[in-house]
Amino acid sequence: MLSLTSLWIPFTLIAAAGQVARNAMQRSLTAKLGTWGATNIRFLFGFPFSLLFLAAVLLSSGDHLPWPPAAFWPWLLLGALTQILGTGLMLLAMTDRSFVVTTAYLKTEAIQTAIFGFVFLGDPLSVTKLVAIGIATLGVVVTALRPGGETRFAAWKPTIIGLVAAASFALSAVGFRGAIIAVEGVSFVTAASYTLVCGLFVQTLILSVYLLARAPEVLRGILALWRPSMLAGF
Repeated sequence: MLSLTSLWIPFTLIAAAGQVARNAMQRSLTAKLGTWGATNIRFLFGFPFSLLFLAAVLLSSGDHLPWPPAAFWPWLLLGALTQILGTGLMLLAMTDRSFVVTTAYLKTEAIQTAIFGFVFLGDPLSVTKLVAIGIATLGVVVTALRPGGETRFAAWKPTIIGLVAAASFALSAVGFRGAIIAVEGVSFVTAASYTLVCGLFVQTLILSVYLLARAPEVLRGILALWRPSMLAGF
């Protein structure tokens, strides 16, 4: 039986599988909805499920609905806005011929998360972590320099898209973690669930208003494709 501190293992496996499935669904909708339309389905159709999950957590834990301090909101906005940017850049990369190279740079997300966590949250960087960062960096370079990829490695577009997307996702992780830490008086599961609901609400609001102003036909297309979008949101 897993202890509480070991729950990160099944949660990570579930999250990784869900992320791959969601990315594939979003990619399949990019041609019909465009980059930002496909980005919005992740938030718009994920929001209702986050409400249900928060309700289940509150009922099972007995926690009250938290009322976070002012420090919560800057962290939340950092996480929400950078995740929008990272998702849009990732979907843009998926339509590019240099997707393999871009993906290699996307994998620097974990490295950048460790660095940003140290800078913004004071997370310690031990010798072991520094060695791991060095190995991961070397792995990214080797992946980008795969046979037949030497000429593409020098291309600025996939490099910039990959690194900026990875930095965006890394800042997003740090922002959401900072927001979760700011929520006090409840369990970490409730704090995380509440942060998820608030983050998805902000992201849905921002992208929906943007699409309504710039491309209302995309919003109509999203509603018309609600079945696959709902699955991606889940």
